[in-house]
Amino acid sequence: MADDPKPKRRRRSRRGSAVKTQGTSQASPKKNVQCPDCSKRFVNIQSLKQHRAEKHSEMNRSEAIVGNYAGRAEGVKHPRDITAEAGAIFEARTIISADEHAGLLALLEQQCHSLDELPKMYRLKQYSEEEIDGVSVCKRCHGMKRDIEGRKSCTYHTEKPKPMPAGTSQKKPVYKCCNTNSKGCVNVPTHEYMLPSKGLASRLRKCQLTPLDQSSTAPKRAAIALDCEMVGTVAGDYPVSLSAVDYLTGEVILNRLVRPLVKVTDWRVRITGVTEKTIAQDRAALEGWEAARAELWAFMNPQTILIGHSLANDLKVLGMVHTRIVDSEILTKKAVGPTCKRVWGLKTLCETFLGIRIQAGKKGHSSLEDALATREIVLWCTKNPEHLATWAEQKRVQLAEERALIELAKNELKQKKMEDGQKEGRALPILTRRSEVLGKRKAETLIIEISESEDTADDLDF
Repeated sequence: MADDPKPKRRRRSRRGSAVKTQGTSQASPKKNVQCPDCSKRFVNIQSLKQHRAEKHSEMNRSEAIVGNYAGRAEGVKHPRDITAEAGAIFEARTIISADEHAGLLALLEQQCHSLDELPKMYRLKQYSEEEIDGVSVCKRCHGMKRDIEGRKSCTYHTEKPKPMPAGTSQKKPVYKCCNTNSKGCVNVPTHEYMLPSKGLASRLRKCQLTPLDQSSTAPKRAAIALDCEMVGTVAGDYPVSLSAVDYLTGEVILNRLVRPLVKVTDWRVRITGVTEKTIAQDRAALEGWEAARAELWAFMNPQTILIGHSLANDLKVLGMVHTRIVDSEILTKKAVGPTCKRVWGLKTLCETFLGIRIQAGKKGHSSLEDALATREIVLWCTKNPEHLATWAEQKRVQLAEERALIELAKNELKQKKMEDGQKEGRALPILTRRSEVLGKRKAETLIIEISESEDTADDLDF
């Protein structure tokens, strides 16, 4: 009887085994990002965004906020810890009795800037279609239509600039087409414009006047101090936080983060203190600039006085047209004199007038701290006109001394150049950058002829 054949062993593929072992040994990625709505965790912020768009897009966030922060004043929404965020300026804020409100409001109304006083950066009316078309850019010279149409011809280069060598002191690139660093080597009388992007055109069309009536039950405030922190996006500056304070009562009526709805190119964390992760995990964050504007509009009407420092920037990113304005930057500049071109920052004014340091933390600025600081500065200016006048006089003297020193330095430089030219025994062209002497942006040259006789001028080769 023949032995039963032994069953054949299946040979294991070392290669397959290795692959299998390698595959099973890979660690699963850590899920470090948590959804603030349902606590589900995700690998990255992109996954979280997709999840929230699919699962929580219709969630009524305002109801959740009111539920989580019940017991506060009706209509007021400031879910963040305002005491910790605003610091010393919140603790030192001025408390005004109800009896003083009418008098302070009358003083504030006297400080409202006329339309002529507001700088060009303030928007005084909604954009027309012609103005929206004016932001079209020439594809060749990159000039904006509203600035160049009918004023400048189209000067451009036909080829791209050469790469800048590493470690070079060269400031301007040299173009391949003409081997120069000039503004352009081709000049034609007409421009070729590109239409403004849909996002920009849409945003300009949505820039609106403060509406007369809002459905919100929140009481309308007579005066509001506000501030925004902004990030850089593909659509320009975008609000990432919005804070508003009642000017008369000092009550914080709004203190919210704003979630950008376009791609962020620069979070400016050193200034804003806000990161992508901060926004993703903040359940109370407002969805875009229009939602932020709507929240602010709920507390105001066209008669409300808005107070801020360089407020035009805040109104611009919120798409607001409002003309009842008290800007602490304009207010202090105007006190120094109608021809004054110097402006003073919020931090400097706060330390000078109030003796309080702001923006001193390492985690960026706080829009709430800045809004409270602006309120205190305007209160100080309106309640202490004599002290404001004294400060303004000191600044006028200081600016006059600075101008005298600049003029003296210019004369000394001119004299030195003249002496150097006389040592050479002939007339010399003396070249100085206009930007250094007169503070202009465009560098041009001044040619000063030093000559003892008219004949020497003929020897100069310009």
